[in-house]
Amino acid sequence: LRSMGLPVLFAFLLTCAAGYGFMSGADVWLARWTRLRDLDRDEHMVNLAVYLALVLAYAASVLVASRLAVLGTTRASRSIHKQCVSKMLRAPLSWWDGTPKGRITSRFSADLGHVDSQLGFMLDNVAQLGMTVGALCAVVAFVMPPMTVLIFICLAAFACCFVVVDRTNQELKRIAHQAVGPLLSNIAECIQMHRTARLLAVEAFFGSRGDVCTDVYNRFNYTSGILMHFLKFLATTIAALLAAGTTALLMFTKSGDPETKPIAMTYSVTIPYFMGMFCAVLGMVKMMLTGLERLLEYESLPQEPEWHKPEDPEAAAWPTAGQLAFEGVTLRYSAELPPALKDVSFEVPGGARLGIVGRTGSGKSSLVACLFRLHEPV
Repeated sequence: LRSMGLPVLFAFLLTCAAGYGFMSGADVWLARWTRLRDLDRDEHMVNLAVYLALVLAYAASVLVASRLAVLGTTRASRSIHKQCVSKMLRAPLSWWDGTPKGRITSRFSADLGHVDSQLGFMLDNVAQLGMTVGALCAVVAFVMPPMTVLIFICLAAFACCFVVVDRTNQELKRIAHQAVGPLLSNIAECIQMHRTARLLAVEAFFGSRGDVCTDVYNRFNYTSGILMHFLKFLATTIAALLAAGTTALLMFTKSGDPETKPIAMTYSVTIPYFMGMFCAVLGMVKMMLTGLERLLEYESLPQEPEWHKPEDPEAAAWPTAGQLAFEGVTLRYSAELPPALKDVSFEVPGGARLGIVGRTGSGKSSLVACLFRLHEPV
């Protein structure tokens, strides 16, 4: 939201709400217009002009809202992309050594791709569908005031079901992601050791282990997919109950105006369709937001010192000499490890040749690591 900009967000929500207000107003105006009788040509033209104005306002509002959504989400994705890549490039070598490369090339790239190309589009969809469901329910409640209580109960039931299913699905996704590791490790071992496996005749062992890992992953991944379909089924069922209640109230009571009753019935019948679509898109957005949370964790990565300092010479004037000096350098590869270098001081004049000798572990490679800042000295 900070990257998108609060003014753009408020303008998008306000324009979107106004658009679906115009949509509902156009339908109500058309219903009232069809009830009127004995109108002359001028009066029909006035009603037609009002109806066309509401329809054009609805179309313009939806287009402007979509444009604002594209503008805001593109700005946000560009900012997040730049920030994440910058944080990774400035991360110290110790972070790269301790982070599995598959997490960067697979999970990070996939999350960044979703945020860059899909999250903005899906957020626009979920907002538009949410506004549609809200407008339909508002019109039904306006035409049939007794339906307000049933609408509130149905929406509250859907919210509770969504929270329960979403929490369960997040846990299933976490277990499924953990199950991918053994599967990929088995594939990597098969590729690296295929000749040795043939010599030792253990191909069946790797095959059976791969089958077990695949079954474990498929079990949780399939359950997660089924759970999302179950949530969509619940949403459609709740909306169908709302439509059935509206229809029964219209048939067996005399509440509501005759010209607006068909609108209430039509809207109540279409609520299950839009509710199912809203639920499906909302589930996808929740999954993408989980990836966005993982990307935002890169903001707290440890960072190398500044690459450039104000007192650095101009690039055209560097280097003018090759002098090298260490002054009291101490290096630890980790806070809990003893120092690999301790209070090292020496100077190498320009043009000189220097050889470093010592036993294994004496610090020869650590000197080179300090020289190229692969690890920062204390």
